[in-house]
Amino acid sequence: MLYALENGLKSIVAAADELMEFEEFVKNTANEGTSAESIGVKLIEMVSFVDLLSDEIYQGFKLCPVLVFHIDEEHKAAFNSRFRVSSLKLNALVKQQRSMLVTAKESPYANSSIDARSIEEIHGLIDNDRWDTRSEEQKAVDQARKEQWDDAKRDDRLSGDSFGPSRKRTDAAGNTNETSVTDIKVHKDKDGQMKINDVLAVKGLHDRASPEVNKARHDPANPSQATLETAHNAQVAREKVWRIKDEFRQSIPQDETDTDDLEVDIAGRVAIYYKVEVETAKLQDIWPILDAAKIDIRKTAARQRNSPTGCWFAFPRQIQAEDAAKVLEAANLVVEVYGVNDAGIRLVPKGVKLVDELKKDEIHPRPWNWRASEIDRMTPEEQEENRKTLKATEFCFCGGEEGVARVVQIHITPLSYFKEHGKMWEHKLDIGDILPPDLEEVSPGVYQSIGRNWLHLCFDLNQRGFRENMFLQIYLNSQ
Repeated sequence: MLYALENGLKSIVAAADELMEFEEFVKNTANEGTSAESIGVKLIEMVSFVDLLSDEIYQGFKLCPVLVFHIDEEHKAAFNSRFRVSSLKLNALVKQQRSMLVTAKESPYANSSIDARSIEEIHGLIDNDRWDTRSEEQKAVDQARKEQWDDAKRDDRLSGDSFGPSRKRTDAAGNTNETSVTDIKVHKDKDGQMKINDVLAVKGLHDRASPEVNKARHDPANPSQATLETAHNAQVAREKVWRIKDEFRQSIPQDETDTDDLEVDIAGRVAIYYKVEVETAKLQDIWPILDAAKIDIRKTAARQRNSPTGCWFAFPRQIQAEDAAKVLEAANLVVEVYGVNDAGIRLVPKGVKLVDELKKDEIHPRPWNWRASEIDRMTPEEQEENRKTLKATEFCFCGGEEGVARVVQIHITPLSYFKEHGKMWEHKLDIGDILPPDLEEVSPGVYQSIGRNWLHLCFDLNQRGFRENMFLQIYLNSQ
């Protein structure tokens, strides 16, 4: 069965149940040796590759379709009957073509598509190697040595790199100190089967000093389950590290004595902070003033210190710092807000403001920002009104085309959350009304589209206000 998009006397034949059937149709109709009259059509030709890339009607197709112009409805019906052509809408036709290509694509890892034999086996040199002048004793010694080397590689006592060290880094106790996949150990058994012995992983982005390790031994009896458990254990380990780091940061006592220490949090995930510097007043003096305005810097500030000239505290958000500064200025205190790095060093000269691009997008409570607790106190109607204030500029994205069918997959996450935590928001995003209509959420923050290529969809998202983020792509690649 062939499938086509029909528009009057024009048909675009683009798919079939099997690729071989579509290729046979092209061979018998759209070639130079076949005339249109012999097929009973006015014109039949293969769509050019240039038209496939540039003409919007062909967006989404990965294989050049056949363009058919019929003489009249009677000839059209005869053509469809002769070649068993069924009519589909555009999106369904695109999906059918991709399904046709996927089923025709043989996996490069399938047993039938690879020759697992060694060069000696392929050329019959194991039993009859006329260039081998070794004695039987020498062959036995060499075979024993080869087995020792294979055992050493399988037990991770020997690097797989020629003349190079193993990429696996360990401490004195033999534990890895990072988590991202670095090695997959594979060996060939005597029966010729390839076996995965173990997967080595080290900690990913922002977890450089973590002692957490994810080294999973694969169970030969149930490799699929072992792989799923490995992925689950890796996620649990990452979350544990984040939780331990956050608890450690929050447990640091805030020193109320005067100090010249400017450091905010060099071990943290945030690179830029907004520092509020107060002259002539100490932390003990400003706490009651801020508490009255429901701003508890003992819980929300990244760091607070008393200094010889007064005190200071720092937030990861400019709007937090400015809100606190307004309260203190209303109490007739001299306050300055400026940007610093994680070591507390001023980033711009005095009098020059460092603008936080996220400021204008954080005037509303969001489940992922510092005002999340306000949502719980809203009525359902107020929550819906707050949800309608969502803007595309609050989100960043990355993605690309995946698989044989070239399905476009997009990862979207709140920009403020990614900036502060260095990872994706792990819950469902209710932003369907600001996304392109062809994007479908397949898991929290992960969307897919069939029918448009990556560049076209990326341009659409940028036009709507979403921000493509290279660092988000780097983070996902490290997971």
